[in-house]
Amino acid sequence: MQDTKKTAKKKRRPLKVMMSTLAFAIACLLTYDSLKEVFTTIQLKQNIEASEQELAQIKKDTKELKTEKKNLEDPDYVLRYARGKFMVTKKVDGEQVFKLPSKDK
Repeated sequence: MQDTKKTAKKKRRPLKVMMSTLAFAIACLLTYDSLKEVFTTIQLKQNIEASEQELAQIKKDTKELKTEKKNLEDPDYVLRYARGKFMVTKKVDGEQVFKLPSKDK
């Protein structure tokens, strides 16, 4: 009777080892997949933040460009801009342009 119990235990032991190994492998696989998802989520959040900052900058640039476009449609603004930036003179008044040294030099 003792011998039959020992042989029965010996037969069950490899099955227990195999099931334990399989359970451990599945647990490792699930842990790996979970960690991979966590890192992917973190990376996506960083990408979203960067995209939101870029979007905010684009909106700011768009607003500035719309303002500039509106200003360039005004002939008085264009005249003042050309006179200041490109030193355009009025020929009617005999105006002269003098370039003064800047404070930086």
